[in-house]
Amino acid sequence: MKEVNCLTAVFYLETEKNLSLDIIEEIGFGISSKKSLVEKKMNRRNIKEIIGLAEHHSILNIGLILFLKEDEKDYPTEFDERNYLIRFLKLSEFFCQALWMVKDNSVHYELGHLFYEANNSLNVHSNMWNSSYSTSIGTVEPTYFNKEEIVEAINILPAVISINLLKKPLENESVRLTSKISRLSRAFYFLTSARNTDDIGTKVSIYCSVLESLFSISNSELRHRLSETVSFFLENEYENKIKLYKILKLAYDIRSSVVHGDGLSSKFLKSESKLLLSTAKDVDDIIRRCFRKIISDEFLYELFTEKDKDEIGLYFQELIFK
Repeated sequence: MKEVNCLTAVFYLETEKNLSLDIIEEIGFGISSKKSLVEKKMNRRNIKEIIGLAEHHSILNIGLILFLKEDEKDYPTEFDERNYLIRFLKLSEFFCQALWMVKDNSVHYELGHLFYEANNSLNVHSNMWNSSYSTSIGTVEPTYFNKEEIVEAINILPAVISINLLKKPLENESVRLTSKISRLSRAFYFLTSARNTDDIGTKVSIYCSVLESLFSISNSELRHRLSETVSFFLENEYENKIKLYKILKLAYDIRSSVVHGDGLSSKFLKSESKLLLSTAKDVDDIIRRCFRKIISDEFLYELFTEKDKDEIGLYFQELIFK
């Protein structure tokens, strides 16, 4: 066996025609909207019959794929097609997460396929990866990314992979959020959960958990302390600090309404839920800014991935009072 191909259609991502970019060149992982490339990959012998006419037509109709191609390589006789495809689907998931680091969107994929030639026949393995992201306001709609924005996501991808990959295997796959997992990784776990729900109140509630994973060092006066810390972390000017502080206090009001049994307060539902929608958008952007600042600064990245609560608390103290 000398060649392996993986691909998946990308939903709700609009971009330039005839775009074709390497994402991780070393392993042949890329993205393409080039019609000739998509058709070439989809018109191999028997593919239409194997994956089904509807899926085949859907991929060609969408016309944008993530793909992985490795060739001229000797694979083991017992080729583990399942794990190979899962690796590709995880990379695709990480890339979708990197796109969120650029701007809010609902880009995702659904079904991935692996094709390989063996014993003069085409073999196909397909698998579903469960991710169905919505925007900060719960919608699923196309978002346009130009080439520069996609390149920006590609450059962010190594940091996203690093956040998601565990240094040590979990003792129990069903128990992930232990003290052995960094603040940054726990926050990203909650972020993924938030993006996977389309209920805005629930989404904002989980957004608060994202921020707590990063910035909370005490349970006392959590609403005030966290809002204050994040505002000082992101802003320099007094007016901007106050504005961000008020947004986060609104987010906590939403969370309190949602999780403590009363349901959303009427003030968030007036004028077609204008305050609810604006708060969700604002908090989504605040979280993005936090992640971007952390991953772009070596000191902060180490602080949020390696240091203990006391060291982080000292940093927050100096941030506010120094």
